[in-house]
Amino acid sequence: MVKTERVYALIGTLLRQRRNQAGLAQADVAEPVGISRAHLSRIESGTKRISIVRLMKICEVLGTDVGQLISEVKKRLDSEGVSLL
Repeated sequence: MVKTERVYALIGTLLRQRRNQAGLAQADVAEPVGISRAHLSRIESGTKRISIVRLMKICEVLGTDVGQLISEVKKRLDSEGVSLL
């Protein structure tokens, strides 16, 4: 069984990677989403849980598809031999 924290850590890692690929600072993403840079930092580090709506907003700012991001999380969990059940 997967720990919830692992899922949030993977989401954060992928968000950070996509933000860096886009050449954006944390403030560039946080401001339009309506959160602080520190809040985004905690999301990216996996220490702050993120709602699906906020995840969708961040993905929109990053120009990434939320479905693809979640699919990548699932793919990484599978490669680690981790089950969601």
